[in-house]
Amino acid sequence: MTSPTPLPTHLDFTTLYAAALALSPDILKNQGLPLSRLLALSQFLESIVLHETLQYELGNTPDWVPYREALENSIISDLDVKFGVPLLPATAQVDSDEASILNAIKNAVEFVNNAKLESLYWAVQFRSGTYSAISNVTDNNNPVGKRYIELAHSTDDSALKKGLENSISILNDNEIGILGLHVLIRINLHKSFWVDGGRANYYPHYSRQPLLAVSMDSEVEIEQWTMKALMEARKTLIKKVEPDKPEDLLSLRLSPIFIACLAKAKNPEDLIDEALKLRNSEAASQYRKERNEILAAYNADREGNLREYQLRISAKLNNLNELLHEKGSDIINEEQYLFKFFPLWVPFIWTKAIKKIHRKPRFSGDRTAIFLSDILSQSLGVLQAADKINKVFKTSARYDMNLLSLK
Repeated sequence: MTSPTPLPTHLDFTTLYAAALALSPDILKNQGLPLSRLLALSQFLESIVLHETLQYELGNTPDWVPYREALENSIISDLDVKFGVPLLPATAQVDSDEASILNAIKNAVEFVNNAKLESLYWAVQFRSGTYSAISNVTDNNNPVGKRYIELAHSTDDSALKKGLENSISILNDNEIGILGLHVLIRINLHKSFWVDGGRANYYPHYSRQPLLAVSMDSEVEIEQWTMKALMEARKTLIKKVEPDKPEDLLSLRLSPIFIACLAKAKNPEDLIDEALKLRNSEAASQYRKERNEILAAYNADREGNLREYQLRISAKLNNLNELLHEKGSDIINEEQYLFKFFPLWVPFIWTKAIKKIHRKPRFSGDRTAIFLSDILSQSLGVLQAADKINKVFKTSARYDMNLLSLK
């Protein structure tokens, strides 16, 4: 099966800027390490390893100025040149078309008026740890969000205006606020522009992923499921090694890939280098190839391929000792080449046969299992993430939101 050319993966500004804050020595010294920033960095390092190319929106409208300046003055702008991270700004802007914005607002209003709001409450809990670092931007003074609402109010659509006001009232009553509307609008814009437009995959900030899960976004589904399965495997193994030690809350929240990077890091920037080492490994390269094939099959309405993939990995996870030494199940193809030589000083023909062996993975899930084996092995170098984070960041993570997880 020929591997399809993978689409770039679009990351939210929130993921990138929060990760940048977690990597900044000055900000770490002055502001410490909020868990919201640490989790964003965890997702970003995971994305470096799991995706072929990464992109982000760097808007050109006046309301985007504070966000653009924030990213351009952070480590994010140096990652491609200084570290070799395949991350570049996208030239397109998802909110340049008024009709698209209005359609996204209608979808957001419909969601607020008809859906359960737990996942939306979860999605707005992590914002202050990021946006408090941008001057003149607060949750209630979001210039991009204000533009969207002003546009809705400027139309002659009375039903939209009424629905908008009703949804804002509902959000305020549920202690979510107008920011929830902004988050929903942005998710709708990203999905319609990047995913539905066939321009890119969209891997949203971790706090938004439960909102995307209801729409069965294939990339989010694969990534969430695979990392959760790996995290559970790590948890089971640690429990065998240290049965009497209480669970480390951070280990249960951070990506196993982040923890694997943490194992050899001595300072925050080392985490980028470690992520790139993982990314450039043969196992990670083969994982991305398999993942892209599964995504292409899923998007071509061959959903059975995704289920087969998950069943295959689940079978490997049933025996963790075997998984730790996973080498894959291969078909071995042998080709024989016969070479004839005619040395001038020898009165006969000398022949030599050379065999060449080609290995081809037999089942979907095998290449992923080899990759998971590598990550699991390396992540076991850190049994208690909190202790190692304190050494690497020279500070402890502090909880800066009302929720620890969405149940």
